[in-house]
Amino acid sequence: MSDDVSALYESKPLSLGHVDHKITQTTQQERTPNMKTPTKYEIVRKAWFEKFMEANIKSKAVQRMASGDFTKDHYIGMMQQIYLQVRENPSLQALSTSKFRGAQRDIIKMYLKHAVSEVGHDDLVLDDLKALGVDVSKMRHQKPIPSVAACIAFPYWAIHQLNPMTYLGFIFHLEAMPTNSGNRYMEMLKAKGIPESAMTFIQEHATVDIAHNKLMAEYLEVAVQNEEDLEAVIYGAKVGAELYFKMVDETFEWVDNQKPSWGIEPSEVVTLEESHSHVAFLVDSRSSDFSSSPLAASVVRY
Repeated sequence: MSDDVSALYESKPLSLGHVDHKITQTTQQERTPNMKTPTKYEIVRKAWFEKFMEANIKSKAVQRMASGDFTKDHYIGMMQQIYLQVRENPSLQALSTSKFRGAQRDIIKMYLKHAVSEVGHDDLVLDDLKALGVDVSKMRHQKPIPSVAACIAFPYWAIHQLNPMTYLGFIFHLEAMPTNSGNRYMEMLKAKGIPESAMTFIQEHATVDIAHNKLMAEYLEVAVQNEEDLEAVIYGAKVGAELYFKMVDETFEWVDNQKPSWGIEPSEVVTLEESHSHVAFLVDSRSSDFSSSPLAASVVRY
């Protein structure tokens, strides 16, 4: 961070190493009356935004979108790949709580409710594709392109091999990006004739994620307990931004090359009819009351 930012942790200077930000230790006596110590959220957002803008400017796909050099097929391809990544998010967020320790346990209930609220966002993607006349019957078992596979794999590695706060940083990116750029992307898409009925996924996240950003601030204040945790969050946020634009760029190339298949995942093969016949959880994702659900009294198979 810039030199006018005071350390959050008074015991020692906060050095973020490869994060390329320096926080100097400032004692209470050295601070001027109007000097405000930044919150953890402000520190993370500043680091994330710098990386986000750097990657955004370098992205060839973003440059093409800004100049209008893209088609409806590029948007369709983007949504097809986003679907394969988005459906993993609720499970990953829940998984990360198994590594929480100390005060981090205090956010588990809120964190899991947040994860449940993400369930079904992949269905928004499918609805958007259907609105564009796309047959989504085989979407479920397609394998993602490599950059999307990296977006899925990184969280697993971060959760199991690194500080679990690294994944909190990855979520920070996912929540901050739509509120930062969602409306601008929607305007670009409208200019290409994409109807609003095919942009429900972007619209949902451009609005709902405002509240989720507030949750992020709460998570950070409680769960980030030392400078190692803070560095982990910043690393995850910056990696998330970098991977996202690599995904966008590769998706454009994939579409330009007529969408060569990366194969199918047999374990995901199931017809829509079979899916509808399975016993469902029937839990309202926006409610914390699970007692009225059939889940409480039924054995659920899928």
